[in-house]
Amino acid sequence: MSVNDDVIKAGVASDANYMVRFFRDSQEVSSADVSAIIPLCMAPYFSLVLHEAKLKPQTIDPSVFNGFSAEAEKVCARARHSLKLFEDNQRNIEGQLNFFEDDILKKHSAYFLGSTWLRFARRWERDLGLFTYDGRIVTTSHAAAFHLGVDSEKLFQDDRGVYRLSVMQQMGRCFAALGSRVNMHGGETFVRYLSGSRLKSAYVLAPPTTPRLLRELLRGRQSTLP
Repeated sequence: MSVNDDVIKAGVASDANYMVRFFRDSQEVSSADVSAIIPLCMAPYFSLVLHEAKLKPQTIDPSVFNGFSAEAEKVCARARHSLKLFEDNQRNIEGQLNFFEDDILKKHSAYFLGSTWLRFARRWERDLGLFTYDGRIVTTSHAAAFHLGVDSEKLFQDDRGVYRLSVMQQMGRCFAALGSRVNMHGGETFVRYLSGSRLKSAYVLAPPTTPRLLRELLRGRQSTLP
């Protein structure tokens, strides 16, 4: 094995180690909000580690991914790719915007709005979750859905979480095959230092101007935003 291969293998092992320590710390913190929300922010990085490892079969034993289904691989690839927003050479910026509007914004609204049986009460329906830490937005329900890499239809399907659990279990087995263990020793991750009282959530009605604002922002015309 070359020095380059040794470096790649050590890097993947280190990344996998960190992700499992992050998961360990997320389960052990005293705040349920921290345990629930912060992993949503890190979800694409879990996928990034596995996606990059799978691309190096000469260095990383391919048997690590035995039992990793085609569906789980697609979810992992989409989640990883969500971190490469401006490097997408297939959708490009316009395609990304169309995807976000059609597959995230519209499908969230369709799922959360208009279902209250008492029609006059629908004015209080909400379709966007905002999550802040010390007043700064760390994620939204739209962003979390995008970074999870799960199709909206499957994200909202009524299966008691079976689909999502299956994908996460497959990813967990891959991390285990890379040598990581939840009970492994190692330094604490940033999750240990977060305070649940400083993490806030709010649920609002997504502004109808959201698609336009996203287009303005991603086209670099931030000065035109109100």
